[in-house]
Amino acid sequence: MVNQDIEQGRISTRVHSADLRSTRDIGLDRSESRCPSDAEIFDDEICIKQASSTGSDASGSSSGEDQCTHSRTNNHKQNLNVENEPKKEVTFQDIRKQVSLFFKMTMPYYKETREGKWLFGSMLFLCLVSAAFNVVVSYILRDFYSALGSKDVYYYKKYLLRFIYAALIGIPINVSFSFQRSVLALKWRKWTTQRVLSLYYQNKVYYGLENLQRGNAVNDPSSNTRSIDNPDQRIVEDINSFTDTSLYLFLVIVTSTIDFVTFSMILFKIVPKLFYAILLYASFGTFVTYCIGKALVRLNFISLKREADFRYSLVRFRENAESIAFYGGESIESREVSRRLNDLVTNKKDIIVKDRNLETFTTGYQYLVQVLPIMVVAPLYFEGTVLFGVLTQASSAFMRILNDVSLIVTNFQTLAAFSAGIDRLASFLEAIRNTDTSRSPDSHLLERACLIDNSTEDSKVPDPVPAASTESGRLSIGVHISSGAYVGQESDKRRLSLDNLTVFTPDKSRMLIDKLSLDLQNHENLLIVGPSGTGKSSLLRAISGLWNSGSGIVDRPHDRSVLFLPQKPYCPLGNLRDQILYPSILPQADDQHKSKTTIIKSQLTNYDSIRSIQEQFSDGDLLELLKRVGLKSLAKRVGNGDPYKGLYEVKDWGKTLSLGEQQRVAFARILVNRPKLVVLDESTSSLDMAGEKVLYGILSEEAACGNISFVSVGHRPSLVKYHNKKLTLGKKGTFLLEDI
Repeated sequence: MVNQDIEQGRISTRVHSADLRSTRDIGLDRSESRCPSDAEIFDDEICIKQASSTGSDASGSSSGEDQCTHSRTNNHKQNLNVENEPKKEVTFQDIRKQVSLFFKMTMPYYKETREGKWLFGSMLFLCLVSAAFNVVVSYILRDFYSALGSKDVYYYKKYLLRFIYAALIGIPINVSFSFQRSVLALKWRKWTTQRVLSLYYQNKVYYGLENLQRGNAVNDPSSNTRSIDNPDQRIVEDINSFTDTSLYLFLVIVTSTIDFVTFSMILFKIVPKLFYAILLYASFGTFVTYCIGKALVRLNFISLKREADFRYSLVRFRENAESIAFYGGESIESREVSRRLNDLVTNKKDIIVKDRNLETFTTGYQYLVQVLPIMVVAPLYFEGTVLFGVLTQASSAFMRILNDVSLIVTNFQTLAAFSAGIDRLASFLEAIRNTDTSRSPDSHLLERACLIDNSTEDSKVPDPVPAASTESGRLSIGVHISSGAYVGQESDKRRLSLDNLTVFTPDKSRMLIDKLSLDLQNHENLLIVGPSGTGKSSLLRAISGLWNSGSGIVDRPHDRSVLFLPQKPYCPLGNLRDQILYPSILPQADDQHKSKTTIIKSQLTNYDSIRSIQEQFSDGDLLELLKRVGLKSLAKRVGNGDPYKGLYEVKDWGKTLSLGEQQRVAFARILVNRPKLVVLDESTSSLDMAGEKVLYGILSEEAACGNISFVSVGHRPSLVKYHNKKLTLGKKGTFLLEDI
């Protein structure tokens, strides 16, 4: 859990180890003796190169060993059809639960937005008008067919003309109804997607879910969050399907209810016994359909997952194309892709078989109803008791009522797929809620803390969650934010303080650091060294607040005054200018008024400072920064000879720039964002000694002026001269802290 206390200018955040999962435990017994599969062999080959380039450590996602184990674990889970695939067939209890989930995911949009209320109300009005119009048309057609049966030319032309007038009125009504439904579905999808994305980004929830997906803490009994596969599919496809299908089914229910009431009155006046026959026939059809097709819910759920897994395997192949090409691993990777395709096809075959069985019954069901009402009313027509138009009206009313009371029969495939989509979307939202430590476990699925809404002036931050305890042996690392560390404010001389910091591996099986205490003052720079696996990168994650497996206190400046430089810098989507300014990037001018409604308060407080940074650095200043970090020709190269044009070139910079160039750009970000503390995790590993000297020379100059302090993790002896403190980590949590 997270507790945020705003008191005397200090913000303290305590992270409960049971809530934010760490980054290494994969839930797989490595001592288990078994032969690796082809896919695992391929993963091992690829990770050999990754491990050599990233450097192994006790950290989670960045170590090559963990990436390999992660891939093997994912394959192992795929083969075992992990817990995300339901094993039981749907029951009435499940239906009640899904109805509850449906309303929890549906109501927020219509409660919180005026637009949703208006669109829904107008759509419902057009639905009622359309239903009433159908009743009027049924009477016009009754008289039309009566005139046709009695060969009355006058009345035939009269009611034909009325039908034409009715059609001219009905066409715009039905078109407007369909158009309004589509607009509402689109607006609803946009709002829901934006809300889910804001929840997904808030408090680094995406990072916690990614750790769960990798297998971290899946064996932790205290965890209420299960692994979530393919969040991208759930955000893109499942939300779209949910909003569109929800409106479709809602309108089906509304129109069916109206039709049932109106046409039941018509049919009951003509042939009462035919009305009772419909109810019995529909009840029989619904029961049989449910018995035959209930397994489709489970199969459709599995289908969604396997479709996403198959797509992910192709994306993974594309993203690792260079490594695969180096190793010549196309055939091995192809077998893994083919395996996932076969799993998908096998499940699709099961769905096709169930659909065949269901369609066999429903087809016969539909054939019989075409003649059943005629068989009942025909004797009255032959006796002359009713006219031919009454016969056709009774048949039409019978068909409408039967469709109304046979919703499950006629829409079972849609309902089965919709039910699976509700399960996947709801489980995703529950995982987001459980991972977000600022939200209580019983909060609404789409409730977001600290949301800025321009439509209200009394938005409040929820009361803080109680601080984490150490009961039941559970420990946590507290991250204490120093006061006055905001941009533009004076800060105290202490830049980093660790108090009795103990760091464990996520499964608590091994202590990495034991009761480390240190103070890093202004002008002081710390170098962290040690053999691989001793917890160097884990310590950096503990400082950042991403790693909480352990105990102790980390006191550091606010996030906006700290800049972490990983070994492989992140390159956002955008132009070259954005790469230098990151993370001080604002949305485009024409989108600012829209984006402010979805910015969290904690992010909005530095809006002006980010804008100030962007205004402070002109294009010429940014070109000078590139020159300073050794990228003088970069902008000119990508701009075809024009460096100013090159600053606004949009490319996939993660692939355009070499890793060494990316590391140089990361150092330029230090000069732009002016943090109080810089934390570097082998951030010059891809540079030669000359490049390292230039970049660390820049840092040393800034530190000498009292602007920054920096903490480095590295293996090169050449780094020692840029630091005045050295922390050497050893085995079993031992360490040596010394001045240089």
